[in-house]
Amino acid sequence: MPACAAGRTVWPMSTIASLRTVAADRRLIATPPALAAAKSLVLALLSATLVVPAAGGFHGEALWLRVIVYPVGLSIVPVVWRIRGRRGAYPLAADAFLLVPFAFDACGNTLGLYGNVDNFDNLSHLVGTFALAGFAGALLDARTSDRLLLGIAAAGAAALFGIGIEVCEWTAFQHPVATGYGAYRDTIGDLGMDLAGALLGAAAVACRRSVG
Repeated sequence: MPACAAGRTVWPMSTIASLRTVAADRRLIATPPALAAAKSLVLALLSATLVVPAAGGFHGEALWLRVIVYPVGLSIVPVVWRIRGRRGAYPLAADAFLLVPFAFDACGNTLGLYGNVDNFDNLSHLVGTFALAGFAGALLDARTSDRLLLGIAAAGAAALFGIGIEVCEWTAFQHPVATGYGAYRDTIGDLGMDLAGALLGAAAVACRRSVG
């Protein structure tokens, strides 16, 4: 119970410490509302195509692959953080960076930008790997003070993700023999954008560390 001294309430130090611990725990377990809402919107855009194929722009665009990748990608950060026992503050920056490729892809498909805007696919790869470099950089930031090493690691992780996505795309889409060269050229172009995005993202991660 709090004590009274000179007309004011004096709380025991143990009680104050407990209140601070509870407040800190709430900050650790709270899901950022804006981020949760953005993830829900992205999943809703994907779900619209599942419920009403004509309502979304994903129909015929390896929908089955996106149905697997989207939920995994959007949930992996909070799930891993909880499995690791909620060590430290929630990795909000990493989770936000990882949302970007999915949000960009969802908007592009829903609005029909992939088919109606020239080179939108290349832009999607550039933005996606740039964000993935930021995701890797945010996770690795506390593990090294060497900004060059951080940038190289972020670029490598982003490039790995980009190559993996492109391999999945290659296996998901059926390329007829007659258009094989066009498909090959598209894949090489996507990989080029992935490389550019990874390098730009790594440079941004390294520069942010040097400024910080």
